[in-house]
Amino acid sequence: MEPESVRRKLAAVLSADVVSYSRLIGEDEAGTLTTWTNHRREFIDPRIADHGGRIVSAAGDSLLVEFDSAVRAVECSIVIQKGMAVRNQTLSEHNKMLLRIGIDLGDVIVQSDGLVGDGVNIAARLRQTSEVGGICISKAVHDQIRKTLKIGIDYAGEKSVKNIADPIAVYHINPTVRRGSKPRRGLLGGPKRRAVAALSLLMLVLAIVATGYSLWRANSGWSGNRARVGPNQIVTDRPTVAVLPFVNINDDPDQQYFTDRITDDLIAELSKVSGLFVVDRNAVLAYRDRNIGAHRIAEELGARYLVEGRVHRAGRKVRVNVRLVDTTTGSHLWSARYDRTSADILPLQDDILARVISALPVQPTAGEQVQVSTPPIGNREAYDLYLEAEQAMLGLSIENLEIAYTKLERALDLEPRFAEAYASLALVYALDYRLRFLVRRPRESRSQVAALATKALELNANLAKPYLALANLHLAGRRHEEALQSTEKALQLEAGNPDAHATHATVLGFAGRHDEALAAIETAFRLNPQPPATYNLILGRIQFGMRNYSNAIENLRRAGAGTADSTLEKFWLAPSYAFLGRMPEAEAEVAAILSLLPDESLSHLQWIHNEYRLNRDINHWLQGLERAGMPHFARDFSSADKRRLLGAEIRELIFDATEVGQLPSGEHRYRVRRTTEGAATFSTFWGSDSGKSWIEGDRLCSQFPNMNIGRKTCDDIYYEPEDQGVSIGDYLAVGPTGVRRFGMAE
Repeated sequence: MEPESVRRKLAAVLSADVVSYSRLIGEDEAGTLTTWTNHRREFIDPRIADHGGRIVSAAGDSLLVEFDSAVRAVECSIVIQKGMAVRNQTLSEHNKMLLRIGIDLGDVIVQSDGLVGDGVNIAARLRQTSEVGGICISKAVHDQIRKTLKIGIDYAGEKSVKNIADPIAVYHINPTVRRGSKPRRGLLGGPKRRAVAALSLLMLVLAIVATGYSLWRANSGWSGNRARVGPNQIVTDRPTVAVLPFVNINDDPDQQYFTDRITDDLIAELSKVSGLFVVDRNAVLAYRDRNIGAHRIAEELGARYLVEGRVHRAGRKVRVNVRLVDTTTGSHLWSARYDRTSADILPLQDDILARVISALPVQPTAGEQVQVSTPPIGNREAYDLYLEAEQAMLGLSIENLEIAYTKLERALDLEPRFAEAYASLALVYALDYRLRFLVRRPRESRSQVAALATKALELNANLAKPYLALANLHLAGRRHEEALQSTEKALQLEAGNPDAHATHATVLGFAGRHDEALAAIETAFRLNPQPPATYNLILGRIQFGMRNYSNAIENLRRAGAGTADSTLEKFWLAPSYAFLGRMPEAEAEVAAILSLLPDESLSHLQWIHNEYRLNRDINHWLQGLERAGMPHFARDFSSADKRRLLGAEIRELIFDATEVGQLPSGEHRYRVRRTTEGAATFSTFWGSDSGKSWIEGDRLCSQFPNMNIGRKTCDDIYYEPEDQGVSIGDYLAVGPTGVRRFGMAE
C-alpha cells in the first residue's frame, strides 16, 4: 500500500538532451555552457512556457518537462526542433547543438523535487531511441495526437528498453513533414464564416501583394532580362521574343501545371540571354485561351518572334510539338515534334532552348551559355511538387495554403538546396500570417518568413520573391521603411518585372506617397500590356487616395469586371460614389458588401487597415464608407439594455483575475490570465501568447505579439446577464474583432 501522501497523476512527460554534449564541453567548456544557456533563455524555455509546460528538472544538457496535454507536448517539441534547426544555421557543423526528444503519456508520482514513475522512465528511453534532431513518442502519445495533429509519424516497431518490463511501441515524428493534413479552424471560425471573413481580408492582401498570376509562378524570381515593345512600352532594337502558353491537350486539367512548367522554363532560360528581350509570362498568359492569329498577338505584345507549343501527356509518355515563328513574314524558322518520357523532360527542354536560340539572330556570351544549360533544379520530382504548389496558390484559400505548405516542404525534403522553393514557402508563411488563416501558428509563421527568405537568398542571391515575402511581413508590423527597402531590392533584381512595380506601388500607397505610387503602377501597366485585374484595383485605390474619384470609379469597375467573384473593388467604389454625392450607387455597393460579409463594420475595417502610415488616409477612406452607410459595429450588436462599464470597473473586474469566454466566431473557448500590473497570457485552441493589457479611457486594450499580428485591440465592455442555455458569462467585449461573451473564473 502506498502512503496516502503520495500524489499520482497522468501527465505528458518530455525528456530532451543535447547530442555529443560531453564532447562539446571537453572542447570548449565555457563556450558550450554559454551557447546552451542562451538557447534555453532566448528560445527553448519561452517555447515551453508558450505551450503550458513546466520544467521539472534541467541538469546539465538534459531537460525534463511536464505537460497536461500530449498534443501540447508534441507541438512544443516540433517548434523547438524546427527552431533549433534555424538557430544552428549560424554555427559550424562541429559546434551545432542537436537535440533528441522523447515523449510519453503515463502515470507519474509528484515529489517535492520532481517527478518519478514509468512515464518519466519511458520518456527517457524514447529520447535515447530518437534520431538526432528528431522526436520519438510512445503509443499512448500516438493515440492522443494521431487525429488532432496532421504530422508525419512513422512506426518503428516494439523495442525492449532498460528498466521497463514490457517492450514499448516506438513512433518517430519528422517535424518537417505534414501528412494528410486538413485545414485547421482559425480565429475566423467555421468553413462558411471563415470563407466570408477571408474574403474581407483578401482585399487587404491583394492590395499589398499586388500581383496576378506571376506572384505565384516559378519564373518571377528567375528572369532578369524581360521587356516588351509595343504602343505603350519601352522601345528596343534587340530581338523580342514571346513564348506563348503551351497548349495542354490532355483531358485532365490537373496536367496544366506540367504544361505551364515547360512554358515557364523556356521564358526563364531565354531571359538569361542579354541579347534578347523576352515578353513577361504574365503578359503572354492572357493568350492561353484566345484563338487569334500570330500577327495580331505580335502586334499586341510588340514581339517579332513567337514560340508556340502543344503538349500531350499520357502516363509517363510525353509528346511535344513546338515551333518558332517570325511574325513579320509568317515563316516557321524552326519546328519539331518530340516523343519522350517524363523522366526526359529536362533534356527535352534543353534541346528546344538550344534550337530556339540558334534560330534567332542572337549569340549568347560564354557565361550565358553556361547559365542557359543549367536547369534551376535537377530533381524532377521536387520541381513538379514546386509547380503544383504554385498552381494551388493561384486560388488563395485555407485549403490551398495547406496544399502549398505540404508540397513545398516535400520538395525541400527531396532537394534541400532548392532556392526557389524556400522563397515560395517564405511567401506562403507571410500570407498565412498576414491573412490570419492560422494554417500554421502565428509565432511559427512570423519566424519562418525571415528564416526561409534568408535561406533562399543564401542559395540564390538573385531571387526577388524573398523580398516580396519580407515586404508582407514588414507591412504586417507597420514597418513601412523596411517594406519599401524590400520592394526596392526586388526591383533592383528584376527591373522589368511588372509585378515588382505593382507591389512597390502598393507599399508606397500605404506609406502615403501617392504620387510615387501612381508612377509605379503606371510603370507596371507599361510593362504588361495584358495586366491582371488587381492592377486596376491598385490604380483605383491610389486614385481614390488622391481624391480623383471619377477616375478611381472607372478603374475600380474595370477591376470588378475582370474578377470572377467581384467584391474587392466595392470597398473603394462605395466611398468614391459617396464623395461625389452619388448616394444610391454608394449605398448599393455597401449593401452588396454586407450581403456577403454581414458582420463587416467600420471598426473592423479600421482595425485591419492600420497598415496605413498616415491617419488622414485611413480617416478619408472610413469617412467615405460611413457616408455610404457602412455600420460602425457588426449589425448583430446593439448597446440597448446593456450597461457599459467604466474604466475603473473594468480594472477591478479584469486585472488580477482570469477571463474565460468564447471567441467571436462562437466555435472556440479562450482564457486570459492578467496580473495586477497588466501582464497577460492568452490561451485558446491554437496555443498561447503572452502580452499586456491596460485601460485606455473606458476601454480595455490588449496587445499580443502573435495574436492579431501584434496589433493593439481596444474593446468596450458591457454587462448583460446571460439567461439562456449554458452560461458562458455576463459580459460582452465589443471591438474591431467582433463581439465575444465572457465571464470571470472563480
